[in-house]
Amino acid sequence: MTADFPDLNAFGTPIMCRATAVGRQTIRILGSAITTTRVDENCTATALNWRYRNSYWIDPRSGFVWRTQQHVHPKGGTLETEILRPPG
Repeated sequence: MTADFPDLNAFGTPIMCRATAVGRQTIRILGSAITTTRVDENCTATALNWRYRNSYWIDPRSGFVWRTQQHVHPKGGTLETEILRPPG
């Protein structure tokens, strides 16, 4: 994949990622236990000397992502998202 970072004057920056299933984890959302498979995505943008890890907590049956921790910029923090209820 590639990404643009205009504030760094970096355009079409190649980012290489590799996802690995870490294993089953039970997470709690609003007091409810949810069984998930945690997947870590290790990424590198060599041109920016940037390495980071995104994590996803996925329902093993439906593939629904309940929680994520993601990085979107070399100078930014971590974006955390948690879904409080499934769609529908």
